[in-house]
Amino acid sequence: MTSTSGHALQKLVLQSGGVSSFRQVIQSHLDTLREAPILLISSHPAEASKSVKQVGDACQFAKFTLAQQFGLRTVDTYLSSAFATVQDVEQRLELMQRTGAASIVVVGSGAAMDLGKTLQSKNSTVSTPLLLVPATYGAVLASGASHSLLLDSVEEKLVTYPKQSKTVEASWDHHDDMQDIGNVATTIVAPLDGNKLMEKGDYQCLSIILHAIAAILLDTAIQQSTKHALHSTLVDSTLKLLVSTKTSDLAEATETVQSLLFQSATLLSYGLPGDTNDRSITMALLASLLPTIFPQTHPTTFIASLVPGLVQVLKSNGNTTTSLSPQLQQLVNIMEQAPQQPIECLPKVHEQYEGFSIPDMALSCIEANQEVWNCLDADTNILLQVLQDSLANTTNKQPPKNSYS
Repeated sequence: MTSTSGHALQKLVLQSGGVSSFRQVIQSHLDTLREAPILLISSHPAEASKSVKQVGDACQFAKFTLAQQFGLRTVDTYLSSAFATVQDVEQRLELMQRTGAASIVVVGSGAAMDLGKTLQSKNSTVSTPLLLVPATYGAVLASGASHSLLLDSVEEKLVTYPKQSKTVEASWDHHDDMQDIGNVATTIVAPLDGNKLMEKGDYQCLSIILHAIAAILLDTAIQQSTKHALHSTLVDSTLKLLVSTKTSDLAEATETVQSLLFQSATLLSYGLPGDTNDRSITMALLASLLPTIFPQTHPTTFIASLVPGLVQVLKSNGNTTTSLSPQLQQLVNIMEQAPQQPIECLPKVHEQYEGFSIPDMALSCIEANQEVWNCLDADTNILLQVLQDSLANTTNKQPPKNSYS
């Protein structure tokens, strides 16, 4: 984790899951980590959240390993909100400057991952070593995304950081010692054991994660992204997992789904200056409609709920069955059965919007968010079509408890 300056390329590496992986990363970079205190960001989820125990255990394990097992100095800070804010970033930057913390370890939820990623990007003169330890599936998704989502608490809008395109080179299942090479800054992701990210036998959680992965893959196909090679590989792997989970034990799928979720996150486009693609449809709707219209819905759940609309757009907007690859067509066919699958991910509308036309309210939120992001988006009619078709397919379902925050 040698510090570098002026880096233009961000290298993102996913380690194999498990506590031993976390210890190995610390051991590999022990000399660097001993030079200065470590900013340790831990999540404090709401007591009602199903993830509270797994996140709490992960944070306790990380602190014990760093401070007691390796004797490293930590500066502890906590995040309990659903999204990190600009104020959170400013407070932690000041804390790092005041304490001399020179590296960052983040444990817990997706919001914590985004906070850590933003702190690393904010330091423009020195490459801050960053280790992400996602303890939920939402955190795995956030770890793989190239940008962070922050809440503008004044405008009640989700904004992205950094505000311009950046190049991220991602790899996974990498076992070699990882160092920064030249001017390449490395972020290491060392998630916990996949079996600890959900309760035993929680097929509903697994179904939602698989639908979220499928939504991103369908979205990428609609956008005709330039990331075709990775997209094709992920479609094949997702199909195999969808088929295998019908007959295999849940535990056998968790490690694979963790890697697929991380990889699918790298396909998300933000449509920022310098990007070659429009903003992903899933990202456009998520950023525009959370937290205003659907404040009680988790981002991963929301993305999963868009599958029916994405399927309809993929089939109707010139992407006929003859133009789709056999693998993608098979994925479309499977996802068309989504309303009959054990997934209940209808976004719960904020009470102040009940009785109003959701498409009309959504249009206003989308346009306001586009102005803040200054991004390239798909046609607004397509965004609304995805939303309407998705809501129409889930109107009588209740939102699940979030065990994947």
